[in-house]
Amino acid sequence: MSSIHSKFKAIVGALIIIVPAIVLFVLHFLGKNQFHTLPILGPKSLNDNGDTIYHQLPNFTFINQLNQPYGSDSLKGYIHVADFIFTTCNGICPKMSKNFQQLQEKILKYSDVKLVSISVDPKRDSLPVLKEYAEKYQANPYYWKFLTAEQNQIVEIATKGYFLPLDVSGSGKEFGITHSEMAVLVDKDLRIRGFYDLTNPNIIKTIDEDIRMLKLEYSNPQMITRQHKK
Repeated sequence: MSSIHSKFKAIVGALIIIVPAIVLFVLHFLGKNQFHTLPILGPKSLNDNGDTIYHQLPNFTFINQLNQPYGSDSLKGYIHVADFIFTTCNGICPKMSKNFQQLQEKILKYSDVKLVSISVDPKRDSLPVLKEYAEKYQANPYYWKFLTAEQNQIVEIATKGYFLPLDVSGSGKEFGITHSEMAVLVDKDLRIRGFYDLTNPNIIKTIDEDIRMLKLEYSNPQMITRQHKK
């Protein structure tokens, strides 16, 4: 009887060790197969090999608040969130910049994430003005860039790069400028992955969650390839 009891105890002991291991393996396997990526947004086409070619931000080089060149080459290899504002805006811009300030607190733990605010009013938003505006919102210059360029370059990158409307023709209600309240999430390969209403005070949690999902994609490159081929 004692022999049977000992064997029973041995079997139970083995199950205690083996079953959790099997459960962890199954959860790990299913987790990989249930992994979802953020969509890649914008127009796409097929090359001669049948591979999908996604929209990427075009090459551009603007100037940041520290009078340094900054653009697509600087952003390549980083996840970034971009918006379009101007410093004399009394409408949606303060809300947008305040939300970016809160988002900055979230991304301080990430070395591979940037924020980019592009002025749509280069005539008034000189580099000293942009620098003062950045300081007003406690922008860390490593994480949060404020950019300016020629007006036509700004319109080009807004409408054809980030796919955001921008009207500087003079018909807008404020200084003749009408711009979007949306922020754009862009991945390390300069592809658009999300749009977010920056006037929504609850949007920061969503952006941060999507940034973390995007970081997870880049830590699982095989999974990215498989998901986007579906």
